[in-house]
Amino acid sequence: GYLSFLRDTFSQEYSHLAVFPLIPISYIFGLSFTGYCLCVYFAYYVPSCILLVIFVFRLLASFQKQAVKVYELVVCLALCIACPAFLWPGILGYLDVCGVLLIAALLHSSLYWDTLRFSWRRNLLLAVLSLSLILARRWYAYFIVGFYVAVGIVSLIRLFKSKFSWTKLAVLAANY
Repeated sequence: GYLSFLRDTFSQEYSHLAVFPLIPISYIFGLSFTGYCLCVYFAYYVPSCILLVIFVFRLLASFQKQAVKVYELVVCLALCIACPAFLWPGILGYLDVCGVLLIAALLHSSLYWDTLRFSWRRNLLLAVLSLSLILARRWYAYFIVGFYVAVGIVSLIRLFKSKFSWTKLAVLAANY
């Protein structure tokens, strides 16, 4: 029943939760292995590429003062979609790319995160994305640990470079 489903979700390498969004798309592409790979491609791979490219250009825009040209965005997206190291697991039907989609969403939501100011909405979003990433595949817990350690180190450096106050430190602790 439900308890065995939950036990399998938390004990297996891959979770059943990553397959649920593929169900509506499988009505379009069918239930064959090719249809399954196309479902993974269109449900996870293409959105992951789009989010990663947009993230890269948002990051570049914070360093450059000029607008991004549309052809640069299209070329970068085409290169991302055609990248063999990223495409090959999707062609083989691995669901690892669902984690890349969640990682891209996590990076987007934390790009301009001021960790010295508390925000319930942002913290709840980051918590849901982090938990979803771990539930999608346990291996992504390593990314979550590294991500929050890196954010914590950067936040501490920012705290000590600015005028130190105990309230800022308390807000930083509350964000974690």
